[in-house]
Amino acid sequence: MARIPGDGAVRPWVSLPAVRRALDDRGVRPSKGRGQNFLVHPETARRIAAAGGPARAAVEIGPGLGALTESLLDRYGRVSAVEIDGRLCEHLRTRFRAGPGFELVESDALRLDWARWLSDIPAPRALFGNLPYSISAALIEKIFQHVSCFSEAILCLQLEVAERIVSAGGRSMGPITLLAHRFCERRELLFRVGPGAFYPRPEVSSAIVRFVFRSGPVWTESDRRIPRRLFQHRRKKLSSVLPREVLRDLADAEGRPFADLRIDQLPVSAAALLYGRLLQNLDHST
Repeated sequence: MARIPGDGAVRPWVSLPAVRRALDDRGVRPSKGRGQNFLVHPETARRIAAAGGPARAAVEIGPGLGALTESLLDRYGRVSAVEIDGRLCEHLRTRFRAGPGFELVESDALRLDWARWLSDIPAPRALFGNLPYSISAALIEKIFQHVSCFSEAILCLQLEVAERIVSAGGRSMGPITLLAHRFCERRELLFRVGPGAFYPRPEVSSAIVRFVFRSGPVWTESDRRIPRRLFQHRRKKLSSVLPREVLRDLADAEGRPFADLRIDQLPVSAAALLYGRLLQNLDHST
């Protein structure tokens, strides 16, 4: 049995043999299509749960076999989770049926009505998830669409995605960098997680990212379009893809011209200003 250093608690479910046994018992073969990589390292689960701030409840996307769920129940006392795989839902209901504070919704997190799901969960809520690599960007967009529902999020992501989210600018930026900058007061890469912490073992490393959300921004469809538009022509000079008045405003705000630069040559502060100005232009034109 795995023992977490420091808290004296036994975690019989959070180990490679236990995970394999639980999957075999339910007839589950981990699906690449669903990005099923199950956490088998108890210390990682404890560190993820401990990274969250004060909240009345934890919300978890994709609990899988419940490795992180157990640490979240220890930390918060109440967890509401959404899981798409019915066989894993059976396992979770069996595993946590004796304890209070666990609620499970069997659904696709991308299709679920989050406002309805979260309406009975007391705020402030802290969001957690070991997100499937293949749909992490779509899930993060979904989170930003409901940013007012959470105080923060602690997510396990592919390392490359995590580094893009916290990028300070340059070639490591992407659309998700600007979205995170717009909707978050802080975005922090807390620690890396090696492939050996999961089963099946992924080919790449992961990282834990903490998002502390802003209270003001409200998601619109322009938030999906504008960042993608800015990076669609990342090899072109800004002067060839953006209105002159937008570039003039950026130069005034930053104290230097940017027209001859590409988007991936900007610091994130300048790219975020561009994003904000383009949003304003769309608001004024509608």
